[in-house]
Amino acid sequence: QEFVDEDTRTRVRHVILASVLIAGIQAALALTILSQDHTAGTVKGLLPYLFVGASLPACGFFGAARSSTPVMCCFCGTNLCLSVLEFGVILFQAYILLFWTDGDCSKPAANGP
Repeated sequence: QEFVDEDTRTRVRHVILASVLIAGIQAALALTILSQDHTAGTVKGLLPYLFVGASLPACGFFGAARSSTPVMCCFCGTNLCLSVLEFGVILFQAYILLFWTDGDCSKPAANGP
């Protein structure tokens, strides 16, 4: 596939690298969960997790490989939204730990919000 310029090639390489990293992290998480619990319910529960988890990296990889701007835009936009959401979750968890626990995470604070 011919690319227009070096800048586009660089972006395509970055999208492919990000896709591979995300897929690797998803696979590692699934293997970690599977190594801790070998029941049939866990295996069945992991299949949708892997399907959904692999769809975003696949979107980025195929968008980059076929130089499809809309698909690459979907990949980058979705990752941006997920990053913002994860940051919000981390802030919320920090808020709970700081203000609802009195330093002991095993019980709620006496004067919690």
